[in-house]
Amino acid sequence: MKILIADDEKLVRYSLMSMIEEMKLSTEIVGEAGNGEEMIDLVNKRSPDIAFVDIKMPRLNGLDAIKIAREISPRTKWIILTSYSEFDYAKEAISLGAAAYLLKPVSPEELSETINDMIKENKKENIVLNEKFESKINALFNNTSSLQHEQDIISKYNFSGSIIVFDSSIDEKSKVKYQINFCNSIRERISETLTNDIRIALFTLPNGELATIGAWEMPAGKGLSKQIVERYFNKLLSISRQYESDNFCVTLLQTTECSSYTQLFKQMQTLSELSSFRAVLEIGRRITLEDLVKHKEKPHFVDLCNSLTGLSDAYREKNYLAFLKKIEELEKILSDSDLTRFDPVKRAVSRFLHYSIDTNDTFPLSHSEDHQWIHNLGEKLKIMSNTLLAEKQKTDEGLGDIVSQVTAFVEKNYMHDIGIAQIAYRLNITPNYLSTLFHKKTGTTFIKYLTKLRMSKSEELLMDPAARVKHVAGKVGYYSTRHFTKLFKNQFNCNPSEYKKRTDKS
Repeated sequence: MKILIADDEKLVRYSLMSMIEEMKLSTEIVGEAGNGEEMIDLVNKRSPDIAFVDIKMPRLNGLDAIKIAREISPRTKWIILTSYSEFDYAKEAISLGAAAYLLKPVSPEELSETINDMIKENKKENIVLNEKFESKINALFNNTSSLQHEQDIISKYNFSGSIIVFDSSIDEKSKVKYQINFCNSIRERISETLTNDIRIALFTLPNGELATIGAWEMPAGKGLSKQIVERYFNKLLSISRQYESDNFCVTLLQTTECSSYTQLFKQMQTLSELSSFRAVLEIGRRITLEDLVKHKEKPHFVDLCNSLTGLSDAYREKNYLAFLKKIEELEKILSDSDLTRFDPVKRAVSRFLHYSIDTNDTFPLSHSEDHQWIHNLGEKLKIMSNTLLAEKQKTDEGLGDIVSQVTAFVEKNYMHDIGIAQIAYRLNITPNYLSTLFHKKTGTTFIKYLTKLRMSKSEELLMDPAARVKHVAGKVGYYSTRHFTKLFKNQFNCNPSEYKKRTDKS
């Protein structure tokens, strides 16, 4: 919580700041003003959550200053500082939207109770508003709303984002528990980070990867709000390391600062496309967009990364033949390239394979000669392939049943706000795994399947002469009529209204 203190008496300001600091609350004093004009300037720069305002100040009194400042920062909570002789002014301040008033001299007990009440109230409000923000971000990334529809919310923010990638070969049920506990830890941090001009979303991308986005209003709160969001991402890295174990590893792929949602979306797409690069750049740390992009043109680098993640996917899916093919591919790429001349590359590859494939033993490290290291790696992988053959038949039987459950759930709930993560956790498997599995078994992505089903259902609804396009859009799960219209036209080569006219005539 950001606190501003406005009082023309320096001793009063110092006394309040000292008491607040001694309380050791989750607050930060972002400025002090000696008159109403200074207060307005600081409100404009800092966008405080709480402002203590003396009624009688030079240049511009407290009440007039609040009238102006509340237009700049409408969600700031104003706490009036007054004496008994100014009580009528205090009543007027309450009518202006002041949250409370304190009689001078302020006691530590009254101050503590007032701030705690404001913190609780503000936290509740920000959590509700953040849930709405997260819902809108989720809808945009998962194609159930359009940027035009959400422009009023999205346009006022700067952004930074991260894709969170989990590498582990433990069973899906155990992996789900790890991920849920991880998300709960992040949720706790989000609730502590929110201010009036900061929003943070934690959601699942269409491919099942976990993502988080920090947003801060511009220009209000400028540098400070940006710093708070940066601290959130640093804490995210710290939490990721806390969850690392011998068989579970978390990697963060980080965007740059983005001045628009469009820029953010493009950068998040690039992070997802280059996610496989973590296998050679080393997992278990934060990798920036710049780090990923500058490796795109390196000879053999992309092939090696894709081969490693393909090997991991084949192992996770218990696909014996694909696993063998990927081993051969990996050995050839390593032999043909000079990447194994670099010990960091060998260490990164060994680390990735240890977490994504083998939890009981380590892969050969970098002390051996290049050709020997490649040979040892290949031999170890071939030995491990034997375990896949025995499990293949059992796995294949189970996979079809999982996809059947997914399609049945979608058929029943297509009209609601559903996503791959919601279904995956119901089935005790990870969203990323379910996304890969669904694509493998159906030949299409979950989002495309859901969209096609919704378009089919909307086609049926539009045949009703009384149906309206706006209501049909809502009945099949879309917030924006314009976005629904765009998807419908892509599917049927005409607008919903045109389609309805044709069916009404027939």
